Amino acid sequence: MTFFTRKIFGVRTLVATSLVCVALLGCGGDDGDSSSIWDDVLPLAITDANMNAVAGSVIMADTAAGFLPAGGDITVAGVETSSLPSPTQTLVELAVGKAKAAKSMLASQDVVSGVEGSQTFQCLEGGSFTLTINVTSPDYLSVGDVLSFSFNECSEYVDGILETLDGGMKLTITSFSGLPPTPPSSLGESVVFTNLKLTTLGYVLISNGSMQLNETYETVDTTTFSYSSAELTYKIVIGSAEYNTRLTNWTTTGVYSVSELGEVAEWETTHNQAAVFPTFKGSFAVSTFATVVENLGATGITAGKLKVTGSGSVLDMTFQPGNLVLLQLDSDNDGDFDVERTVPIDQLNPLIAASL
Repeated sequence: MTFFTRKIFGVRTLVATSLVCVALLGCGGDDGDSSSIWDDVLPLAITDANMNAVAGSVIMADTAAGFLPAGGDITVAGVETSSLPSPTQTLVELAVGKAKAAKSMLASQDVVSGVEGSQTFQCLEGGSFTLTINVTSPDYLSVGDVLSFSFNECSEYVDGILETLDGGMKLTITSFSGLPPTPPSSLGESVVFTNLKLTTLGYVLISNGSMQLNETYETVDTTTFSYSSAELTYKIVIGSAEYNTRLTNWTTTGVYSVSELGEVAEWETTHNQAAVFPTFKGSFAVSTFATVVENLGATGITAGKLKVTGSGSVLDMTFQPGNLVLLQLDSDNDGDFDVERTVPIDQLNPLIAASL
């Protein structure tokens, strides 16, 4: 899964209340994933040759913090960065951050007045976005409110990093209580991405599909969450390399907490995953054998186990302290492991080769 809550309302709240895009149908161009690329994707036989790449694709899709290279920063298109994108994390943070910002947008008569309306705004570093609303009241969020944003190369600096959005995102509030993220409170929303394109730090992330997001802010230090999707596709482009992923029947649940030991996410996931990567193509199922414990910092994932089931093959991924993963492959599904190796997480990052 991808973690959301850590700084969820700050990390990717693309500046001001105004930077989000919930798009109208038809928003976006030719950058979206074509369904045809999935037509010939077959169940993958996991082998010694492709097991590392498969494990890397699962980590990229499912971890809270994405890859945190043990060796320090890496360079993407000349830019130093401590981690490359975990796409689901990025999408959740965008959606939740925008829902929170929506309350301020609705309350500002300079932005929107009335319960229905549409207005176009210029972005600080170029481009524009159009906000369309259908809400119960301009003063607060309530169940059934719809916020649609259409971006046109909208550029803003976020935490000193230039980010450009194109395409669309549509948010529908499904549950709302209190004043998220102030506890006790909760937020639920369905999100539709329509060729939503994020360009930053030398890579491009293009997303299509939907998510259901639910977060409950139990205390100042504890948030429970659940995410699900019938189908979500995304593509990461670095230079000439493309990494396409499709998640179906995806569900991730967990809890995020803060203590003297730092920020920790404990989560479980289950989904079907398909990938069209430069090094392999195929589909497989992912399930949780033991709850994953992820420290959102240099410590990384310290415990947990995921099971990846391919065509006549099973790959167990056991996370260990020190940013290590024990990979155990049963290539013929006879109950015995044929290959076992322990690998540093950063060496499994499928994006590193493209970034060098």
